[in-house]
Amino acid sequence: MGLFQSPVYGREAVFLDIAETVQRNSYLYHECFGMAPKEVAETSFLKIWCTDDSLHKEIAKIEKQIRFIQMKQGSYVFGFHSLESCVEVPDPRTCIVNVAQALKARAVRTSESTKAVYADKGDPGRAQKLLDEVIGEYRHEFQNTRLDDETYQSENSLIFYPVSERAAYLSLKYEFPNGHQCRIDGVVEFKSDERWILHDTDEANVCFLSASFEPERIVFSDPDDTCRKHCSAKASLDGVEMLKINRREIESSDRLLTSKTYQSKVRTYLHRSK
Repeated sequence: MGLFQSPVYGREAVFLDIAETVQRNSYLYHECFGMAPKEVAETSFLKIWCTDDSLHKEIAKIEKQIRFIQMKQGSYVFGFHSLESCVEVPDPRTCIVNVAQALKARAVRTSESTKAVYADKGDPGRAQKLLDEVIGEYRHEFQNTRLDDETYQSENSLIFYPVSERAAYLSLKYEFPNGHQCRIDGVVEFKSDERWILHDTDEANVCFLSASFEPERIVFSDPDDTCRKHCSAKASLDGVEMLKINRREIESSDRLLTSKTYQSKVRTYLHRSK
């Protein structure tokens, strides 16, 4: 039985209360070396994990901060399943702490995204001003790569078109290496925190996509990959962006306005937002 499948290390709740750290480290020391396969037991990673009291105190502090954020705990549980990348690195202690910090950062971003979904609607005057700066079509052509390093032509595209005083139709296609891509169409609504949040009618599998308009770019955020239904296996909408210098007039607004996708998404949004 391997380290990451063992009863001791396969548990989700690996965080140790500070008061129990010293006592349980002695137990973990023997269990680590007793149950782990030889090639893992001899690593500095396992010795540090089992004997470094200060490491567990540091992790416990980070975990309490994550709990304070009050997000879905199942998404941010810190365990050995998160640490496989730290087993063979030169400095496993730093790697372990970085993994915990990364989980905290992810929890913060998800907290912000979730709050934005339920935030009050933004000021329509402010929304119109921001929309005036982004309405149009964006295209960015670039050389993409396959696994064999072969290159091919790709294009990312984005359309913003107003549908109300504080909402816009969004059509985004973003390509990744080896043919993977994300494609999403829908209506985004302006919220009081100045983010544009996707209006997703799929209540059983909601996509919490948000868009932020920065001075030189439009940035999309989906820290929990809730929009994976719009992407292929190795693609994600989290962190994708489009530079505003790629903006131009929509080539065929008539074709857009008469498309079944546009009409369906806009009609549903206007009906539900009454």
